[in-house]
Amino acid sequence: PSSAPSSASSSAVPPASSSIPAEAPGPPAPRSALYALAQAWYATLTTTGGSSGGNSGRTCGRSSGGGEADDLEISHLLRAFELSATVVGGAIGAVMAPSIKNDNGNLAALCKASTKFSTARVRELLAAELATGVHKLGGSSTTLRDPSAALSVVWLRRSLALQTAIIDGLVADWQAGKQLTMSAIVTQAYTDELERYHNWMLRGTMKVAFNAAPSKEVVVRNLAGSTPLSNEGDRCNLLFGDLSKVVEAQQAVLKAMAKPLVELDLDRTARCDPISRR
Repeated sequence: PSSAPSSASSSAVPPASSSIPAEAPGPPAPRSALYALAQAWYATLTTTGGSSGGNSGRTCGRSSGGGEADDLEISHLLRAFELSATVVGGAIGAVMAPSIKNDNGNLAALCKASTKFSTARVRELLAAELATGVHKLGGSSTTLRDPSAALSVVWLRRSLALQTAIIDGLVADWQAGKQLTMSAIVTQAYTDELERYHNWMLRGTMKVAFNAAPSKEVVVRNLAGSTPLSNEGDRCNLLFGDLSKVVEAQQAVLKAMAKPLVELDLDRTARCDPISRR
């Protein structure tokens, strides 16, 4: 689908949920913007026919009703992707610009389809669209209409898988003693998650672009923002702890995005297993 300005979906996005897990007694612990991002991803999760995830940050990968999350609230999904573009995309910089541009176009298409079919959740939207006969199903020869909600969800999931792999790779590198460059982390994530879906020309273009990735120090500083902490050690521990929370939340969202794609035979390549380099 063609790209569109991020404002195309922002009008349909409700304010972020204020519901977060209860803190332990005492002064509230400082939090980075990444913690809010993890909560935004958890808020997307729900169960088929169940209630919204909203407060589901309390139980990883489960809806507020306690069941395994297998669906997503579209309005919250739009909000989470937009917040992610600011928090993570903004920290990594221009290297993420093509991915964010594509996400904006796919989010706009998803929002438009949700309005057209009067649906609030991903699974019911995909099922309603499929029932119109616009897609040609056939296993490995499946062809999805462009533009469509299904194609948007396919590429949004792939984009989120790439970003999750980048963040997970950054955390794994920090745990291993900071051995890799940011360019190497991004390139490996692309190789693992997205390269197989691109033609040879785009693969080359992407890998050249990754060489311009900022240093890890710059990315970490951008991710940390102005989090108030007494020393740099505490700052890093909080940052990478919150990064791990984002990875965990995004893995739950990836799984919930994959389930209807696989079960409706819209994308057999969608993985339900978690991404992890640790």
